[in-house]
Amino acid sequence: MTKKPPSKASGGVLSRAVPVASIKKGLKLLVYGRSKTGKTSLFGTFPKPALLIGTEDGTGSVADVDGLDFFRCKSTEEFASIVEELPNSEYKSVGLDTGGGFQDLIVKEVLDLDEVPIQRTYGMGSGKFKDGRQMWGAVGMQFKEHVHRLLRLTETMGIDVMIIAHERNFSDEGGHELITPTVGAALTPGVAGWLNGASSMIGQTFVREETKSVDMKVGEKTIKQQKKTGRIQFCLRVGQHPVYVTGIHSRKRAEDLPEVIVDPNYDKIKSMFI
Repeated sequence: MTKKPPSKASGGVLSRAVPVASIKKGLKLLVYGRSKTGKTSLFGTFPKPALLIGTEDGTGSVADVDGLDFFRCKSTEEFASIVEELPNSEYKSVGLDTGGGFQDLIVKEVLDLDEVPIQRTYGMGSGKFKDGRQMWGAVGMQFKEHVHRLLRLTETMGIDVMIIAHERNFSDEGGHELITPTVGAALTPGVAGWLNGASSMIGQTFVREETKSVDMKVGEKTIKQQKKTGRIQFCLRVGQHPVYVTGIHSRKRAEDLPEVIVDPNYDKIKSMFI
């Protein structure tokens, strides 16, 4: 005989259980891609007022967007203060541009450097740490702690959060454990793996030439053929892919979700979660 679940009226721990369908959260997005493929422009379509936290000024593509503020972040202390103040602000969306830049900022602080070195190597920090692994471990831990607090705002405040990153081809680095090519966010493997799991959607931006279907006469038959139009399309890959690290946690069935969103914006992304 199946036992009935405890009554919520009992006041126990289970009284906090709620229907999954009733849970409302902000989006946690990780979007990566090559330069000039529309990452920051995509964030410009998010609900306003919005705040873009930048480790460098990459606001050229969103200069004409109303309701979007920019904060040039120069330290982890400033970043922590921003996250602490956000619950008392009017911001509905927050973006970090870029995740890799924030990781570099942590490297600078961990090694007590005036500037982030242009060439970063595994052996960096050998004078302060036992080895490179220990140094990068400390960097990764700080990154996770800071970004975790930012992502928590999606649950506590319903704020939409987007982490922007450049693209990294992990297979180019000769890792012996890589059986197939893997392209993902330009972060250290440990941080990238953690952020992939923490995100409700991972998307890759890219551009391609538009094609359209046209009728072509071949003998007595008419066939459909794809013809290039010469127009460039800005795209966001969100479907599962054997090479690109992409995917989405959605209530919808995989077959009902697009593999690629053309001219992506917030509304198109949000519709995949409803």
